[in-house]
Amino acid sequence: MPARREDTDRLPAILGLDHVMVMVGDLDAASAEAESAGFTLSPPSVMPGLVNRLICFAEAPPGATSFIEFLQITDKAQVPQAVLEVLGERLGPAAIVVAVDDMARYCAHLDAIGIGHSGPMSIRRQWPVGEGRILDVHLEVVLPDPAELPVPCVTVRHHTPLHYRRREFVTHANAMVAMPAVAVQAPDPGAAAAILGRLFGIRPTEVPDGSILEMGGTFIVIRNGPPGIVGACVSETGNRDSVVLAPQSSWAPFQTLSGLQIARSNERGV
Repeated sequence: MPARREDTDRLPAILGLDHVMVMVGDLDAASAEAESAGFTLSPPSVMPGLVNRLICFAEAPPGATSFIEFLQITDKAQVPQAVLEVLGERLGPAAIVVAVDDMARYCAHLDAIGIGHSGPMSIRRQWPVGEGRILDVHLEVVLPDPAELPVPCVTVRHHTPLHYRRREFVTHANAMVAMPAVAVQAPDPGAAAAILGRLFGIRPTEVPDGSILEMGGTFIVIRNGPPGIVGACVSETGNRDSVVLAPQSSWAPFQTLSGLQIARSNERGV
């Protein structure tokens, strides 16, 4: 299903869904829960006031990554205020992250449509991954004002995306290879889709029980319900279109990890 982009030269290329951020109070417990569901987690990565571990997937749009991020605050005073505003105060799914190819153009797009934002922030950090190996991680991040959005969103440009596709990170006991979609709920799915479509310069597509945004073969699925990010779809086949064709009733999670419902996609649908 091709992306339906708005017709304007100012828009950057939206590469695709990159990852979903999940706030946890105990990273060790969250990691153990995910491992019991058959997922491999990356080694911890430490940032100012934060530490994370990731469920990384082998398949991702070119230039992007694909993972579920479990994130714990270790020292709130060290976390930038703009980051705290995106992450919020509650544990559970916190933000959707989308990858772009040109951060300067994306910021110009946000300015043109009147959406406030923090950044771009250039981030470099050293990530020890065991046996004396250290990865040099480099990315740029923009934080659109969450008060203007139906759910918090973050935009990223990766300079080192292959770090997240290391064989030891993406090999899972449950055989999952991709995360083709995240599921969002909103009291008015059409209105929420319109706002997110404007944010990313993509025209939403209506489906029988909501709307979708397609980007780089990945999807944000928006359906009726209490507002928030509710789930992620994972796949052992890489099949993507089935996730948008499946009705909401078939989004039956096989696991809930730190408040994020995990549904499975295959050739028969979600």
